[in-house]
Amino acid sequence: MRKVISLNGNRWKCAASAMETPDASEIERLRDVYPATVPGDVHLDVLNVTQPGVDLYYGANKELGNWVEDHDWWYWIDFNLALEPGQRAWLVLHGADYVSWTFLNGSLLGQHEGMFSEQSYEITALLRGENRLAVRFLAPTRFPDHQISLYNRYLNRYEQVVGADVGCDPQRRSTLKCQMSYGWDFAPGIRTIGLWDDVEIVVTGAARVLSARVRNTALAPEAEPKRALLGIDFEVDSQAPAPTEFTMALYEVYPDPKPGQAVATARLAVPSLAGRQTLSLVLTIDDPKLWFPWDHGPQNLYELEIAAAQNGRAVDRFSQVIGIRSVASPGPSGQPFSGSGALSLNGQTIFMRGAAWVPADAIPARVTEQDYRALLTLAKEANLNCLRVWGGGLREKQAFYDLCDRMGLLVWQEFPLACAFYTHYPTSAEYLALLGSECAAIVRTLRHHPAIFLWCGGNEFDPKMNAHVVATVRRVAAEEDGTRLFMDVSPSLGESHNWNVWHQFYPSEAYRQDAARMLSEFGLQAPPAVASLKKFIPAPELWPPGPAWRYHKAQLKKLTHYAAPFLTGSTLDDFVQASQLAQAYGLKMGIEHVRRHKLSTAGFSLWQLNSPWPSIDWAVIDYYRIPKLAYAAIRQAANPILIALEFDLRRYQAGGSFSAAVWVINDHNTAYPDCSAEIALGGATLFRGGVELGPASIQKLGDVTATLPEGALGVDCRLTRRGQVLSENSYDLMAFDGRWNLHARLTRLQLQLRGAA
Repeated sequence: MRKVISLNGNRWKCAASAMETPDASEIERLRDVYPATVPGDVHLDVLNVTQPGVDLYYGANKELGNWVEDHDWWYWIDFNLALEPGQRAWLVLHGADYVSWTFLNGSLLGQHEGMFSEQSYEITALLRGENRLAVRFLAPTRFPDHQISLYNRYLNRYEQVVGADVGCDPQRRSTLKCQMSYGWDFAPGIRTIGLWDDVEIVVTGAARVLSARVRNTALAPEAEPKRALLGIDFEVDSQAPAPTEFTMALYEVYPDPKPGQAVATARLAVPSLAGRQTLSLVLTIDDPKLWFPWDHGPQNLYELEIAAAQNGRAVDRFSQVIGIRSVASPGPSGQPFSGSGALSLNGQTIFMRGAAWVPADAIPARVTEQDYRALLTLAKEANLNCLRVWGGGLREKQAFYDLCDRMGLLVWQEFPLACAFYTHYPTSAEYLALLGSECAAIVRTLRHHPAIFLWCGGNEFDPKMNAHVVATVRRVAAEEDGTRLFMDVSPSLGESHNWNVWHQFYPSEAYRQDAARMLSEFGLQAPPAVASLKKFIPAPELWPPGPAWRYHKAQLKKLTHYAAPFLTGSTLDDFVQASQLAQAYGLKMGIEHVRRHKLSTAGFSLWQLNSPWPSIDWAVIDYYRIPKLAYAAIRQAANPILIALEFDLRRYQAGGSFSAAVWVINDHNTAYPDCSAEIALGGATLFRGGVELGPASIQKLGDVTATLPEGALGVDCRLTRRGQVLSENSYDLMAFDGRWNLHARLTRLQLQLRGAA
C-alpha cells in the first residue's frame, strides 16, 4: 500500500557552490553552510543568518540579498529510510526553481530546467539505511538563453528601456520561471532559488498508479435520466510482469462526506502488466451531484480511488479529489469571448465577477495554505466568483486550487508567459520543447480541479508574432486535458485590458465607453493604509514621498493626478484617503458599467486582488491583508444581486437637479419574487416600488429625479425581500473627476476605430 513521506521542514542545509560541474562530493568540502527550510529559498535561508531579524521587504533591504543570485547553490538533507521486501520508492520534487541537478547518495538522478513541473525519480535501488538527498541549483545569472537572435536581443534591450518597469531583465523571456521575479511594476526583482514546493518520497508495492486523467461529461440538470460518464485514463508502472487487478471507486467527500459509501465502482483485470502503461475505464454515476461556483450552487466534490493488487496482494492505492461539471462558451473564432460572451457551466449562464490573482509573495516558497485561505476568503467575501491566475505569476501550490474547489471560486489559469510587446519568445526547438513540457506538466498537475474552467496562453503578447508559442500551449492543453476552454492570450478578440484609465490619464468615467465582451484588466493604484506604509517605508521618506515610494512601485505623477479631485488636505493621511477613494470610485464605475450590460458581456476581472510584497500598487488588499477602501466598493458593486443607479457624470451642487435610472441585476439562476426597491437622498425617499427579480436577469425599474438639498450629497439604494436586505449601494455625488469631456470623446472614437463599439 502507498505511504507518502514528507521531506519538508527545517532539517535541510544549503551552501554556495564553487565548482563549475555539479558533483555531490563537493558538499563535504563546503565551509559557509546555512540551516535551510523546504519549501524555501536561498534569499531567506542565507539572510536569516547573515542579516538576522532584517525584513527583506523594508525600504531597500531587498538589495541585501541580490548577491545570492550570482552563485550556484546546494541544498541537501540526510534521512533514514529502509524499504521492506517488495517495496518501491520514488522521490518527487513538486517545484525546483529553476535549473537543477538532483543527487541521491552521490548518484545523479537527473538534470532539469523549469520551475513548475514535477520531477519524479525511482530511487528503490539507490536507497540505503542512511541517505543524502542533494539538489544543486544554477545561478540565475547563468541561465540558458535558448538561442535568442541578435535582433530579438536588441528588441529586448529596447523594451527594457521603455517597458515601464515590467520585467526589465532582457533575458526574462528565455526562461519559464515566474516572470514577475525579474521585477514588475508592482513586484520586486527577486530571482528566487530553491525548492519552492513540497518534497516527498512515495513508497508503494511492486506496481504504482502514477496519475489519472478524468474526462467528465456532466449532463444538464434537467436531462433525464440524470447521469454522468467519467472516462478515466490512468498511468501505471509495474516492476515486473504480473497479473494485476484494479478497483476503482468514487466517494462523496464534500460538502456532505459519506465515508465508505461508493457511488460508483468498476474493475479491470490485466493478465500481465509490465512496465509503464496507460489504461482506461468508464465510471457511470447516476444522479450526479455537480460542482458549481458558490453563487450558483453547491461545491460537490468526489474522491476517486484506484486500488491496485498483484497476486491477491494490495500494492498501491491512488486517490484524487474531482468535481463533475461541464464547461462551454460560444465563440465563432474559437476564443471564449468572441461570441455572445457568456460562460456556460452545467447548462447555466455564469456572469464572471473576478479579479487578477498575482503570487501571494514575491518569494512563493513561504506561501502556506493559511495564506491562501485568508486571501481567498477575502475574495469570496467581496462577492467575487472568479480569479484570473495571471501569466506573469505561478502555477500555484495545490492548496490554492483545493481551496478554490471548496469555496466555489472559478479559476482562469494562464501559462507562465507575460508581456512581449515588441519582440517574440524564442523560436528554437529547444525552447519550444521546454515550453511544451512545462505547460503539459502544469495541465497534468491541475486538471482534476473543477474550479479551473479556462487555460490561457499567457498575458499581453502578440499571438500572431508568437504563433509558435500559441500552437505549442494549445496542443498540450488539448492533449493533456481537452475538457476546458482555451484562449490564445489575454487579451484576445472580444476582450479588453483597459489602461486608458491610469496609464493614459483618462478619467475613470471613460470605463463607460468600453464595449468589450470581457473587461479583464482595469484598475488604479492606491497606497495601502498609513499603518501599512509605516511597515515598509522608512520614517524620513513617508511624507512627502521619498525614494522608497518609487522603490516600492508608486507611480507618483498618476497617483497625484487621480487623487486630486478627492483631496481635502495636504497630509499623508489626506493623500492616502484621496488615492483610495479615487481607486474605489474608478473600480465601482467599471464594474457597474459592465454589469448593466450583462446580456452582452461575460463579466469583468479587475486588476488586481492582492500584492506580492509591501507596495503602492493596484491591489485592493495590501500585502498585510488590509483591504483598501475599494474593497468595500467592490463588495457592493459585485453583489450577485445588485441595485444600481445610472446618472450623468458631472459636478453636482445644492439646488441643482439630479436624475438617474434605477437598475436591478440578478446573477443567480434563481428567481426572487416580492422584492422592494428604495432610493433615498439625504433621508428623503425618491423611489419605492415592488420588483420581481427573474433568474439571471437585468431590468430597469424606472427613473428618479430630485432637486439637490444643502449638505452632503449622497444617494442610498436598498433592495429587500420579506425583511431581508438583498443589496445595498451608495453614491457620493460630490465624487467627480472633472477631466472628462475630451477624454470621453477620444475613448469613444478609439473604440469605434477598433471595432469594439
